[in-house]
Amino acid sequence: MTSKIKVLYVLNEFMYGSKVRRLCDLVSGLDKDKFQPEVCSFDLGDEATGEVEKLNVPMFRLRLVPEKTLNPIFIGQFLKSPFQVLRKKYDIVHSLCYQSVFTEPLIIKLFSRAKFIYTKTNLEWENHYFNWQLKSRLADRIVSISCATDRILIDNGFSDKIVKIFSGLDLDRFKIQPEKRKTLRDECGISTNALVYGCAAQIIELKGHLTLIEAFNSVAENHGDAHLMICGGNHGDAYYQKVLEAISTSPHTDRIHMLGTVSDMVGFYSAIDCFVLPSWNENLAYVYIEAMSCGRPVIGCRDGGTLDIIMHDETGYFVGVADAADLAKKMKYYVDNRSALIEHGNAGRLRAKKFFSKEAMVRKHENLYESLLSQ
Repeated sequence: MTSKIKVLYVLNEFMYGSKVRRLCDLVSGLDKDKFQPEVCSFDLGDEATGEVEKLNVPMFRLRLVPEKTLNPIFIGQFLKSPFQVLRKKYDIVHSLCYQSVFTEPLIIKLFSRAKFIYTKTNLEWENHYFNWQLKSRLADRIVSISCATDRILIDNGFSDKIVKIFSGLDLDRFKIQPEKRKTLRDECGISTNALVYGCAAQIIELKGHLTLIEAFNSVAENHGDAHLMICGGNHGDAYYQKVLEAISTSPHTDRIHMLGTVSDMVGFYSAIDCFVLPSWNENLAYVYIEAMSCGRPVIGCRDGGTLDIIMHDETGYFVGVADAADLAKKMKYYVDNRSALIEHGNAGRLRAKKFFSKEAMVRKHENLYESLLSQ
């Protein structure tokens, strides 16, 4: 009987977000007759630890990067890590960490026979140039999740290591639920026939909330049934205060609904008619794909990983970065052409199923692991 391929997934922390979601989708989807997954993190006990525990696979602390502080506990954990790696005898070590510290692949290479892979999920490089260069040189393969990360890796000389794998979603989960559409609209005092734009993102500057509010004001001026729902966490910082001020001083403030953090995102997508997020410097934001999976047209900036998601004038529209006038024009299009909401929404759902399913993502990772070990 052929032994199973031992795969270790590495995270820096178990916090709710795209990395834990990607981890859970990969581990739960792997063919357990072929693969034996384990999970480690630099720290345990973070807020999403419970979600990872539900995967029912071995989970432990493995500190592969040194801490800046001279904490003797952290130092001890770091010095212990090579022996942990040596003892476990992994075939594949796949890092989902956003950090660039090269000690992670260095320890794997020195103390094991494992192939090292990392997934490039952010658009950073110059801020830690030396670390990114070394980490990439030591990697056997680099999973790129968008054309934006492709470009960074190619520009820095690592085109031969790129494997393109889009992030995937559980598309059976992200489907419109009509009863939830009515519930959230009732809570916000929005009528059934109103056209509702929705934005889901952390309230930070690069997400473009101020541009969105300016564009919505232009739309709402001549369309009394237009509403805007905004959900997402915030840091209570100066930018968040600017967003609150922009809403409170808007002549249509009663039609801008701040929902805060929303746990039921399917309910949110069900309540809106069009998803709008004018962010820039994005890699591959899940929220665009979630909205498409729920049959909603999407509007985003012609920038970064969004180029891999939206099909202009088919599943939604691209707009210029920080261009409120262009954004307003595209938003108004759906007010005047309600049938396009359905046409673009249906096309988006089909595109999500074809390119961004969880099953496709898992199979491509399995193929990567097997092909790398066969070389």
